[in-house]
Amino acid sequence: MKLEQRTTAPLSIDLSFKTENSDARPVSDENFGLPCLHTIFTLPCFAFYTTMSFWSSIIFMVLIAAPLTLSRHIEHNGSKRNARRHEDIKEDDESSWLFPKAHLRLHSRPPKVLHVKEGGSEILECQAGGSPLPHIYWLKNGVQLSKIEIEDELDLKTDEDGERKRLNMGSTSSRLYLDCLTIGDDAEYTCIAENANLRESTTTQVKVSSSDDRGCQSKKQFGQAPRIVSWTKTALENQGQDVQVFCRVEGHPKPTIKWLDPQEEEIDPEKGPKFDILLNGDLVIRNLKWKDMGNYICVAENTHGSARAEIFVYPAAPET
Repeated sequence: MKLEQRTTAPLSIDLSFKTENSDARPVSDENFGLPCLHTIFTLPCFAFYTTMSFWSSIIFMVLIAAPLTLSRHIEHNGSKRNARRHEDIKEDDESSWLFPKAHLRLHSRPPKVLHVKEGGSEILECQAGGSPLPHIYWLKNGVQLSKIEIEDELDLKTDEDGERKRLNMGSTSSRLYLDCLTIGDDAEYTCIAENANLRESTTTQVKVSSSDDRGCQSKKQFGQAPRIVSWTKTALENQGQDVQVFCRVEGHPKPTIKWLDPQEEEIDPEKGPKFDILLNGDLVIRNLKWKDMGNYICVAENTHGSARAEIFVYPAAPET
């Protein structure tokens, strides 16, 4: 681990995430550009920070003597970044909570055109981040193939003044599996990312050419190992709130889902009120604390195999 900087004064770091460039780079004396989300972290007290591999490309892990304050920064114009980088910060008293403005962005897109021979198989993958946390579904020639319903099971906690305290910020990944393609599968496939406020989409033209190979048969006829088709990639939530992360799977027979904590120990909701596993497989972490930060692992299993996905949970903190 390489030590990048040491400071005893508060430091504001602009994390501008772009999948086009996986290398962290300085954009000003105090700003660093990274892939995925757009946020501002205010680091109080004595701080160390470093860069290392994370998410789809890079994690920027901050090690500090006190928890972070998280805010949203949505300026995309580099020439105006410094002038407006604190525009979205709520400036109340010292104990106020900072919230992101509603936003949505596709971080990862499948190719615009994909050429496949008849009988071949492909995977289209899409990733989106925003606030509120987005969900993703797919269309074929404008007709919906499937939609992952994300039901928010959490009660909103407020302070004495009735102010909301949830960030509900993060990123979602989704995969569309195209098996044993035929000429009839030659079509436009659209990834749509939505949250309560916004929608983004991207389209892939899948071109299927004829082939003499007729040996392909759907795996579902003989059973299918689990596939994780949609999952929370990252989740950022204020400490003291509950956070819900999801992991949706397919397979035959229907896979079972279990969750591992950051120490890779299986989570047992019967041991206490800290965790719930919902009927749809979602994991709920109650009363989020700084010590809860880390990678939670969704494991899907059936008689034909298993699949797993990692979800990074970050507990944000109020100003002190």
